[in-house]
Amino acid sequence: MRRSVVLPVVACVVLLAGTAAWLLVGDSPPAAGQVPPAEPGKPAPRVRDLPPLAPPRVEAPAVAIATPPAPDAGPSPEAAAGPERKAPRGLPTRFTEPVIQAAVATALKEADSRGSSVVNVDCTEHPCIVYVENVSPYDTKDILKAPSLAAYKGESGFTACFPTVKSEGTGAGVCGFAYEPKLGATEHEAALKRFRYRIEQMRDATR
Repeated sequence: MRRSVVLPVVACVVLLAGTAAWLLVGDSPPAAGQVPPAEPGKPAPRVRDLPPLAPPRVEAPAVAIATPPAPDAGPSPEAAAGPERKAPRGLPTRFTEPVIQAAVATALKEADSRGSSVVNVDCTEHPCIVYVENVSPYDTKDILKAPSLAAYKGESGFTACFPTVKSEGTGAGVCGFAYEPKLGATEHEAALKRFRYRIEQMRDATR
């Protein structure tokens, strides 16, 4: 009785051993770091012949890009020119609109500046600017020496010229003349900045 029992058990062990052997040499890929079995007729691969393992993927941290500040455009032309200037109290009559306009108009005739004439007077702020058309910067020298403007010698005077569309390339254009009571050095610099700004405004308006 004992022999008949032992034999079937041994047979089962051999069958299970064969099944385990098939699982080890089947088509399943080898685990990482293991050497796969050699195929018939070929040498067994070595560990160093195995493809390298892919490096672990590392997510790059998000980098915030700072936007540089916009460059400072600086003050506007009007702000750079300073505030509007008001006529001082007790301004002498010779600096008022009708008198200064008449003086410049007469000076044009005295300087024999033919074809030139007063086209505008801007007294919206101090000082009044008298604009003369068809005059060149070279003509202003003789105009400023005219007898009608002798009353303004020793005072603060400003003159500036610019070409217009009609006078482009002719050497002539529009010149602005302005006078006010004598100023100190600091006040004169501030008045000159404002005068130039007003001239630029008139030049832009004639384009």
